[in-house]
Amino acid sequence: RDEATGAPIPPPAGGVRPIACGEVLRKIVAKTICLQEAGRFRAHLCPDAVAGEVAAVTQVGVAVPGGVDRVVHQTRAILEA
Repeated sequence: RDEATGAPIPPPAGGVRPIACGEVLRKIVAKTICLQEAGRFRAHLCPDAVAGEVAAVTQVGVAVPGGVDRVVHQTRAILEA
């Protein structure tokens, strides 16, 4: 079940900005597990990266520092080529 509690936050320019936050306890537990098990996640999800082949990373969401930034820059480079 994917739920979030919404709250209207007034931005400086006026109007309303909807802000939603999932259950805080769930987020804290998930973050803690990810931090504690990062090495195991990395070994399972990115075995080539563990061996030193960083270019072989096939997923960027778990245990890959700067993974999303890497995707943005690679996509921009492809589109500009």
